[in-house]
Amino acid sequence: MPPAHTRANAASTWFRLWWAHALALGILAVALALGPAAAGGYGLAHDQADQQLVGEYAIDYLRGKEEVVLDYPVPMRYYGVAFEVVVRGVQRALGLTDSHDVFLSRYLLTHCFFLAGAFACYLLAHRLFGSRAVALLALLFFLCHPRIHAHSFFNSKDVPFLSMVVIGLLLAHWALRRGGLGAFAVLGAWLGLACSMRPVGFLLVGLVLLARCADLCAASGSERVRVLASAGVLAALAIAAFFAGLPYLWGDPGARLGEWLALMADHTMVERSLFFGEVIATNQRPLAYVPVWIGITTPPFVIVLALLGCVALCARLAAEPRAVLADDGMRFAVLLAAFVLVTVVAVTFWVGNIYNGWRHLYFLYGPLCLGAAGGLAWLRGNAGRRLARLGVVVAALGVVPPVTWAARLHPHEHVYFNLLVDRKTPERLRTLFDMDYWAVPFKEALEVLLAAVPGQVPVTGPIAQSIDVLPPEQRRRVARSSDFAAYFATDYRYWWGHGVVEGPTYVRPLHVRRVFGSTLYALARLEAATTPGSRYRADYLAALSSPPVAVGPFSVHWQDEALTYLRTDCAPAEVEREWFTADGWQPEGRFFLHVLGDKNAPADLGRYRHNEDFQFRHRGVVFREGASRVCMARVSLRGFDVDAIVTGQVDAGFKPVWSRTIGRADADLLAETLARVRTMTPRARGGFDVHVDEGGLAYVKEDCAPEDHALRFFLHVVPFDPGALPRTVARHGFVNRDFAFATHGAVLDGACVARVRLPPFPIRAVRTGQVAAGGGDERWRVDVDLTRREGRLP
Repeated sequence: MPPAHTRANAASTWFRLWWAHALALGILAVALALGPAAAGGYGLAHDQADQQLVGEYAIDYLRGKEEVVLDYPVPMRYYGVAFEVVVRGVQRALGLTDSHDVFLSRYLLTHCFFLAGAFACYLLAHRLFGSRAVALLALLFFLCHPRIHAHSFFNSKDVPFLSMVVIGLLLAHWALRRGGLGAFAVLGAWLGLACSMRPVGFLLVGLVLLARCADLCAASGSERVRVLASAGVLAALAIAAFFAGLPYLWGDPGARLGEWLALMADHTMVERSLFFGEVIATNQRPLAYVPVWIGITTPPFVIVLALLGCVALCARLAAEPRAVLADDGMRFAVLLAAFVLVTVVAVTFWVGNIYNGWRHLYFLYGPLCLGAAGGLAWLRGNAGRRLARLGVVVAALGVVPPVTWAARLHPHEHVYFNLLVDRKTPERLRTLFDMDYWAVPFKEALEVLLAAVPGQVPVTGPIAQSIDVLPPEQRRRVARSSDFAAYFATDYRYWWGHGVVEGPTYVRPLHVRRVFGSTLYALARLEAATTPGSRYRADYLAALSSPPVAVGPFSVHWQDEALTYLRTDCAPAEVEREWFTADGWQPEGRFFLHVLGDKNAPADLGRYRHNEDFQFRHRGVVFREGASRVCMARVSLRGFDVDAIVTGQVDAGFKPVWSRTIGRADADLLAETLARVRTMTPRARGGFDVHVDEGGLAYVKEDCAPEDHALRFFLHVVPFDPGALPRTVARHGFVNRDFAFATHGAVLDGACVARVRLPPFPIRAVRTGQVAAGGGDERWRVDVDLTRREGRLP
């Protein structure tokens, strides 16, 4: 046993150490104390039940059930299990079995790990900048991002990796300063587990090894051996921990490692995202996607200070490169900057799929907070005393608005936007950017229903998944239902209207929750009570006054610039299965509506096909008409200059379940076009003669056979001014106006004739022809000269 005075000295040292950080620990203690109350407000996020199974499967596998790893569904089998094993292990140790306790504990454990990452950020800032005030502000920056703070409860993938990265950076700084084998062993094991969660962890390993290479160049003699040994220990432990964190790799490491790298580098699920009012595919996002999302969802003062810190570092590196690389703190700051820069470049030019805002890159927020702390440190060291104090005070006060917003928005602070976006115009925000995509507001929606509806409450759709986070006494009053009479909540995730206030077309919502003036979710019943003279019945009778233009599972009526979809005695699953399946979530039944023609609106996609896809719950109603139950949806076509429509429903893979093409080719007008162009010299000759005619192109083939017009026509129009192209197609350099003969043509007097309009901007070139179905090989292709005058045949 150590002598008494030694134990007293050790205790005194520990007391002084903890006392030095007492304020930071106090802030974290307050955050921890508020955690249970905050966690109780969130519903069950979409991924959390699956993430719970990841830990369950991993523990079973570790206990000898080797076959269970092959039962991992894709992509869950590729997820690192370190954090999930800890969460599930704690739950088992505590004997938690009720779903409310299980998921509440899951949220709290995720939040505790987030707080551990916050403390690591504080300690690292204190080590780098030697200022307790700067370190405290870095801690507050880390804690006070409203979106990330909310995610720290219900997002057990992105936020734990954020903490893994920040703690890894602290361990890296400690190891590089200390240089001992033990420090590098701990660092290697930690970074290896981080690599099993996300491949970007390998970047940290590489940067630390690069720093050791620099140390090797400066070392001599036995010191070189120590540096090489530390690098070897780091690499070996990182590899071992990486494989330990991924049980799926154990059976066949070579083949399965390639699968893991392919999936993690480019997520298999391609989402659609709303970005500045345009619907984009997440694997075809613009270069500005990530910077914009970070800019509009992060407290502005953090971004400003981080940019200041970055500029200060670059300036000093340019002026005194040797001095910077010789200083341990500055060299580590360069490592941080390199980590962020390489990540951003890789995501911009290599990683194909980033969705749900920038949540996949939340791990960059730790370095961002450290960069902001560096900006403050530069102010303190280089600005005048008054200016430096003012900067610190302004930074401290800057924490207040996001904290206030988080408190006001709770439990919806995950949809926080800063003042760079329009937060005041009603329903404007949700037409610009995605809002909720986790379904976590639905616990609040269930509580609203329980307070408003007596007795048993039937619910349907994703709102039902949050039943599991309700206390048992509330859970007994809620039942999943597959009937139209059930209550549902819509989060508008897949509803992108362009400047119009949308909602259930005919149903008056029971409750609407708005954030920043935009609807976050609305509670309603799809089935409406029969009301004489009601709007939906008037539209129903108007639709019946004209014969359907298409008949499928739904009859489609086209009248008064609107399409009406009708089905008698329909079943819930025929409308939209994902909302009316009591046993599970099967996202099938979404309607698609492709309008071929022009629409003079800012949101125009710049293509000949404009998507007006919709969900029945947003545009439809169910009501009784006599002894029958009628399902009706109505979509406005106002503002379109329509040539044709393709509509139907899609399954979970967005493949058509049924599809109908509704043409609007006017035979009389086509006959006039044919008579007119028969006297003209064609501008181009291919499979069809191509004429320029009254602001459009006319395609004619005499004595044509069915196979002549069975092929799809392509039409690419290149403007003189590239700026005339919408952003969505600017990279192609042309407007794509492909069309089908069935929608634009007719067979008249044995001749095939079709006509399409050209866009109104000045045209430099037109390329057209025909391709096989499905976009196969070109059968013919011509360039159409629009500059020469029209000639007449003799």
